[in-house]
Amino acid sequence: MLGISAYHLLRQNEPDLFKTSFRIAAIIGLVASISVGLFGHTQGQQIIHYQPMKLASFEALYDTEDPASLSLLTIKNPFTDEMVLDIRIPVVSALWNSTALQ
Repeated sequence: MLGISAYHLLRQNEPDLFKTSFRIAAIIGLVASISVGLFGHTQGQQIIHYQPMKLASFEALYDTEDPASLSLLTIKNPFTDEMVLDIRIPVVSALWNSTALQ
């Protein structure tokens, strides 16, 4: 909705209608984005409590880390069990999952 409204605003097709449409879509998009972040964080904390091994597999944590790093991209050779590529951001996963560094 936001993209279509922006397209029509650029084309100057019914600007009053599409300004209103753009504003509504922007507000809904902002509220939805914030909600996804909050609800996703809450669900992540529930996974830590009830299924910690599932969270470890989400983050590609093969060895225990304290504080845990966030895996951006991990590629493992399935035949040799050797890491081909492992890009991580230190401490971020621990912060996201527990809300505070320990």
